[in-house]
Amino acid sequence: MAEESAVLISVGKRVYRKYPIVLQEPVQSKFQENNLMLLEEDDGEGEEEIVNLDVKDYEDLMQDLTKKYVVEEPKIESSIIETIFYDSQMNSYTLYNKLNNRQHFTIVIGACSLDRTEYQKRVESETHTVLKGNIKDLTVEIRGNSPEFVMNANEMILNFLNKTQASKPSEYNVINQKTRKLIMILKPSDLNPIQIEADEKEEEEKKEEEKETIEIEEYPELQMNWDNKWQGYKTNVKDLPQPCITLLLANKGQNIKNLKSKMRNNVEFLINKNTKVLEIIGYTKDQVKEGYANFIKLVKTDQKAMKSWGSGKKQKKFTHFFALSMENDPNIAKAQQEILTCRIGNFKNDWINTPNKFHLTLALMNLESTDQTVSLVNNNLDSIKRSLQGSPLSLTFDKVGFFGKPTAANVLTLELKQDAETDKMNQMNTALVKTLMDGGIISQEDLKKQNAKLVGGSVQKAQHLTLAKSENNQKMDISDVLARNFVFDIKVNLASIELLSMEKEEKNSSYPVVQTFSLI
Repeated sequence: MAEESAVLISVGKRVYRKYPIVLQEPVQSKFQENNLMLLEEDDGEGEEEIVNLDVKDYEDLMQDLTKKYVVEEPKIESSIIETIFYDSQMNSYTLYNKLNNRQHFTIVIGACSLDRTEYQKRVESETHTVLKGNIKDLTVEIRGNSPEFVMNANEMILNFLNKTQASKPSEYNVINQKTRKLIMILKPSDLNPIQIEADEKEEEEKKEEEKETIEIEEYPELQMNWDNKWQGYKTNVKDLPQPCITLLLANKGQNIKNLKSKMRNNVEFLINKNTKVLEIIGYTKDQVKEGYANFIKLVKTDQKAMKSWGSGKKQKKFTHFFALSMENDPNIAKAQQEILTCRIGNFKNDWINTPNKFHLTLALMNLESTDQTVSLVNNNLDSIKRSLQGSPLSLTFDKVGFFGKPTAANVLTLELKQDAETDKMNQMNTALVKTLMDGGIISQEDLKKQNAKLVGGSVQKAQHLTLAKSENNQKMDISDVLARNFVFDIKVNLASIELLSMEKEEKNSSYPVVQTFSLI
């Protein structure tokens, strides 16, 4: 049989040689494992392997089969490329390193999910990553906030396991986990990323900003109140950007005159340049709605006014909030300390909510002055606290909660036990929110921003006490916390609500108290 050149076949990271021999009938033969360079991947067990060969001419098969078909080929340098996945929602990078055997896995990650080897701690500390193992397939998950951190951790593990240079990745491809697009290429030698395209997350955020600037709703839910002075309904447009004010007052107020004319003089438009408030007043609620829609249509005709409107709405932040304060409660502080002794991946001490800020939030507001709000609540305090029937609230915290996923949480909380006392609290909160809405302090849009809504006359808002909160889109892994199955019975008695300011002297300072309102 004439000698024929081999075809190189890649199976995973291994290369095999296959010879183009025409099929006639199958022959089975045994080869020493160190000479095995044929057709199919071996299982790595035993010194001998059985391989099926298809041959045409096997007259000399038994003479020296190994020498005949195992031909020395020039070595071809292999290039191993690892993949790092970018999750735009969690702003994290992940690499999955499948180790060769259980011994290597145990050395790096430990024998079970609750173990943390000294080497694992060292890698996590030096590379700012989190390691997590799957013992079923011997895979180590390496997660970090930058691809360089993840690559460094993987290189550190490979060096520790004495991997040869040929078996280590020559480059790392960073791809978007969702779109599967290549973002950058990293090389271990120089650590300089080759940027392929702009960060898709940033592009999405820019598009959202443009969308927010351009799209202005003409018929939103408006907070309208009866005005005795004008004998009609009124809505206030607060924090009016200067370009919008200039637009309304241009040409000696001609645009305001045009708006009135469109509404057949049934709607009044009053603007206060000092407080930056536009009052829209009509005989009926429908007239007020149409007046507001025509004002927005005017804004859309001017590019500066439109952009400033979108920018102003986006930048508007809550300045004050009503809360049930539990400042420095010793039992809650003790529970917090116990929970934070658990292993929490990617955790920073700066994220801890200090005991002097313990509270339950009832309502968030944007206030230029607190006088109107204080007066409004004082005048309606009897109806607000009616559900409590003269007794303090007695709330119970019984378990740990979180926002996000266990492996990527952004808030760690204590949760309330649902009982008759929490029902009283919800009734009290509903009365408070309705009072603030009727007084024009907060709107339906404000409720949406704080994940609350009115359903069937009741305010639905999840209540929790924050123990820790991450920053800058970073996440923490609280799997170990949840595995402990904490059960608490922490009772707190509350006899007042407080109006608090968000303007603190320092990050860990207490929230300044504006006013305290007794509930009994």
